[in-house]
Amino acid sequence: MNEVIRQIYQTGKTLDAAGNEIDIYPVSIKPAEGKLLYRLVREHHVQRSLETGMALGLSSLHICQALSENGGTQHVSIDPWQERWFKNAGVRNLESAGFAGIQRTLYCPSHEGLAALIREDQRFDFAFIDGNHRFEYVLTDFFLADKMLSPGAVVVFHDTWLPSIRKVIAFLLRNLQDQYAMLPCCVKSPPGTLAGLGRFLKMMVNDPRDVGPALIFGRRMFTNMGVFQKKVDAPPEATDLAWEYYRSF
Repeated sequence: MNEVIRQIYQTGKTLDAAGNEIDIYPVSIKPAEGKLLYRLVREHHVQRSLETGMALGLSSLHICQALSENGGTQHVSIDPWQERWFKNAGVRNLESAGFAGIQRTLYCPSHEGLAALIREDQRFDFAFIDGNHRFEYVLTDFFLADKMLSPGAVVVFHDTWLPSIRKVIAFLLRNLQDQYAMLPCCVKSPPGTLAGLGRFLKMMVNDPRDVGPALIFGRRMFTNMGVFQKKVDAPPEATDLAWEYYRSF
């Protein structure tokens, strides 16, 4: 493990760019989540990675550690609040860990940063979606990131306990099943019939209109990460010809 990562998790604190101490929770990923990001980047031989939402930089550190071991060339983080809210703690941690040479930070809303990267003709083989967790932002982050992901690329959604994230995952499983496959590493052992029914009923009580996610997350016990691999690019002409395609989610 990188020494900067080890020290941050050991103390539960980090420093901002001015040297002020900050508690890493609740905004940072847990150690097990960081290990999963590291493993995915290593196992899929990622060379270029993308992230929305940098915060204190724990996810970036794990991704960059694996990326550097792969001989990768760049990790791009997009965070409009890196300076104002997080006082450049994430940037400082990446510099302290020795990753300044492969790290690029965009200080803007993710939809603006992703659109700019598209205009630059950038391509990536890994994306971590962990910015604004409202449904419309998560779906927009994914939609724009997808335009730059090559077949075989991995995309990870954080915080699957949130209804907004579950709704986006339901959209992928229902509407993009030919383009994306869910990887088994994000699913725990399937619950028994009664456990699954209990989860389904609990979700339906919380929101009776959200049947799709309740069916998906009732049948499976997910980790806090939703992990998908891109199978193919959708040809623009084929997508436009299927202009009316829609499956409820």
